[in-house]
Amino acid sequence: MDKKTEVLQLEEVLTLLDEKDLQTLELARTAKASEFLRSILKQMAADGKEKLLLTDGVECEVLKIGGTGWLKGKVKMRLEFYPDEAE
Repeated sequence: MDKKTEVLQLEEVLTLLDEKDLQTLELARTAKASEFLRSILKQMAADGKEKLLLTDGVECEVLKIGGTGWLKGKVKMRLEFYPDEAE
């Protein structure tokens, strides 16, 4: 099954949803994509936590430029956003 992906612009904002991810990755809950990426790269270099970010992804919400509100999904190292399907 192919999932739609969206590459985040560096100015767009995301917020992590899972407390465990926040503690594991030592990230701020809400940040611009550029800040999130910078923090991820620093963490990966320091202690090898890349598996979570490169394979599983991290649950989050994203506030897109020109959007109408927060979108839930996952973010991976390439910062591809996987929106939840509309119910």
